[in-house]
Amino acid sequence: MTLKSLQYLRTIENGWNGFNAEKPLGLVIDTVERFILALTFTQKKCPSHISPDGEGGVVLKWIFDLEKVLIVFQPGLLHLARDLRDQEPEFENDVVYDGGLVPQRILAYLPDQEVN
Repeated sequence: MTLKSLQYLRTIENGWNGFNAEKPLGLVIDTVERFILALTFTQKKCPSHISPDGEGGVVLKWIFDLEKVLIVFQPGLLHLARDLRDQEPEFENDVVYDGGLVPQRILAYLPDQEVN
């Protein structure tokens, strides 16, 4: 599902939402692809949802247990929001990501893969 979602994002045009939403930038999609590939070398789950953000970026979403984690990718940066149902949301803004290893401060928020 993840690679198909990324392929789909490459076909979206400006105004995809019926208004003035910008299509995801190719550079951002490439960065998201490298991020997901880097995740495969960790014990973390890949995102359950991938979507455009309407401003040229891409949103990755994980939903698990009683929380939701969103990462919004913009050129050269990512922004993370963690929504816990019984606590205040947590944020990591303007995290520099160059397409290499996933920063530890981001990995700390992501769910682990289930081991059989």
